[in-house]
Amino acid sequence: MESTASMKSTGHTVAFESPLNFEYSSGFTVPISDLAKSEMELFTPNGELCETEQGLIEWVYNVGTADEDVVHIGVSWEGWALVDYDGVFELPSQAIPLLEKAGVQVGPDFRPEPE
Repeated sequence: MESTASMKSTGHTVAFESPLNFEYSSGFTVPISDLAKSEMELFTPNGELCETEQGLIEWVYNVGTADEDVVHIGVSWEGWALVDYDGVFELPSQAIPLLEKAGVQVGPDFRPEPE
């Protein structure tokens, strides 16, 4: 997956506040913040959305603090349906409306299980 330096914004963004945890590969989770400000932005190679595409979501969290950081989530879709993602253990629920706003359908396999 390319970095945002070689990709262009599609103009689709979402801002939100949520609890923030760090999850280790072992599954152990450590709380980082009870209410962190975050922003997500969708990028593609040319900034345009196509029926079949690879892109990435840039997720800036702890916005406006000394702990501000960024992670990238690679995403792929075919026929406007999400088929894969990488960069995180599970697709953050906040990424779903971002993708859907851009016209990418997110099926039940990519949604969090009801608690």
